[in-house]
Amino acid sequence: KGRHAEFEDGGGSFHYTPYAEFKVTAGERYRFRLISNGIMNCPIQFSIDDHTMTVIASDGHPILPFVVDSIVVNSGERYDFVLNADHSSPLRNFWIRLHGYNNCALHKATQTAILKYDGAPDVLPPEPTTWEDAVRPGFDQFCNIDTLAPKNCKEEWCACTHHYKVKRGHLVELIIVDEGILSHAYHPMHLHGHKFSVVAMGRIGEQTTVDEVKALDLAGGITRRIPQAPIKDTVIVPDGGYTVIRFKADNPGVWLFHCHVELHAAMGMAMVFQVGEAKDFPRAPRNFQRCGNS
Repeated sequence: KGRHAEFEDGGGSFHYTPYAEFKVTAGERYRFRLISNGIMNCPIQFSIDDHTMTVIASDGHPILPFVVDSIVVNSGERYDFVLNADHSSPLRNFWIRLHGYNNCALHKATQTAILKYDGAPDVLPPEPTTWEDAVRPGFDQFCNIDTLAPKNCKEEWCACTHHYKVKRGHLVELIIVDEGILSHAYHPMHLHGHKFSVVAMGRIGEQTTVDEVKALDLAGGITRRIPQAPIKDTVIVPDGGYTVIRFKADNPGVWLFHCHVELHAAMGMAMVFQVGEAKDFPRAPRNFQRCGNS
């Protein structure tokens, strides 16, 4: 099925071949089996508007699940994924999109189907369906507090790279909090690509919370020392306390910010700052070493 061709019904009205429809109920989870029966050089990018997919198998074999916003399937490949039908307010329908690459890109080959929510109005999704509209840049497993909402990562498993985008030239202030719950180890936090000013530091007690530090700051309880602030690229955060740093985002690139205790970084105490857009990034030097070079 799909909108392949237009037909006249003999009465002067024109109709298209019908879209495939996949009916779901809000709040339920569905296992899909995606198959490419292609025989040519035509990778197909599969995506569902405003939904992510948890890939659980490839070519019939289970794999460690991971979350994506699109799947590129080549001729003969198969993928199993789980869709969480979590869009209920308001109830509406969504495009399922296929975008052809390589040989299929020559003709801008594309197709759409409908993810149809039970109870939603019986109308097509409003978004355009051109070949260009079906492109997905990839999830690269990036996330932040906005993209994860309303997920609670203290109660649910979150596996993604914490990514925060900063405009080039902007001043960035970070209030780093160690709640002191698991251990009484200070954390040496290191920023790549920039130096920063340490403008405040304090310990509240054996334990604290992010909300407690926020309230303290709103009440004027955190005094920032701007003149003669130490300039560093690594600073500790006291357990049960906070450290406040500032840096000017004047070095375009993607920069790691992490705890310098390797075990802590491996456990997830790390994030990346993207300073500027990709067009602002400096080019690699000529003959620069790449992965795989000896």
